[in-house]
Amino acid sequence: ACSTFDRNPVLDDLLASPDDAAWAGRLRRRGLTHLLYCPRGLRRLGRGNGPQWISPQQEQRLEGALARWPKLFDDGRYSLYQVGR
Repeated sequence: ACSTFDRNPVLDDLLASPDDAAWAGRLRRRGLTHLLYCPRGLRRLGRGNGPQWISPQQEQRLEGALARWPKLFDDGRYSLYQVGR
């Protein structure tokens, strides 16, 4: 687990992966089956180049990968995705 003051290993795995399938594989090896995503929260945590900061291109890549995974829940603030295969 990480705090708001630590770099998130899920983001590190995304940035280290050459493609979406490799990222999903890294997450599954960590034992993750689902990912809860709040884009507004990620932007808030990354303000001022904090440890959770990702570039707009990286955020677009993240959202593109998530768009290909099954979305199990969405309340307009949080979305729950099943990690892809």
